[in-house]
Amino acid sequence: MSMALLAQAALRGLRRRLGPPWENAEAALSMFEAARDLRAEDPARRRKLELDGLTILRAIATHHYGPY
Repeated sequence: MSMALLAQAALRGLRRRLGPPWENAEAALSMFEAARDLRAEDPARRRKLELDGLTILRAIATHHYGPY
């Protein structure tokens, strides 16, 4: 499953649980979509965007479920 699809699934789950404050998940999704668009053009930038998106999703998970 691609990171963009994982982010979309996470976003859907957050919207159900949290209601309106899903901006962080949408920011992560935007980073994954931008990384997808840069697939062949700039691999280093693509990787940075993917890592930034994962960092945002990790922060959301840690905030809601704790570190473990």
